[in-house]
Amino acid sequence: MNPILFDMIKTASLPELVPVRRHYPDTALADVEAAVARTMNASGLRIPKQDTIAVTVGSRGIANLPIIVAATVNWFKQQELAPFIVPAMGSHGGGTAEGQIRALRELGITEESTGCPIRSSMDVIQTGTLPEGF
Repeated sequence: MNPILFDMIKTASLPELVPVRRHYPDTALADVEAAVARTMNASGLRIPKQDTIAVTVGSRGIANLPIIVAATVNWFKQQELAPFIVPAMGSHGGGTAEGQIRALRELGITEESTGCPIRSSMDVIQTGTLPEGF
């Protein structure tokens, strides 16, 4: 250690330390599935029966994500819809369809755990061109 720095540290006085405890309120949901159903019911969402609907799933650290996704899929099925999951992760999973399915699996999201198919694709479909050529 630098001798000058050592001399400075040796003579320095430290402020008094005080232990601090922080208490966080417990905001955990007792029944995640019921909370999802309540939220979906309150949304006013109306989709014609038998329609297909995409459920997007990301990878941003949401607590209870597998339960939330399965409950959402279940709610759509109860509405007589045909849900499927679309990975919505951008470059996670290496930016490949297979990698995104793997990332979902690592989060606990599978076709078996959710009861619906996962449709992962990085295919691009051009639907038009702007006058500037974009």
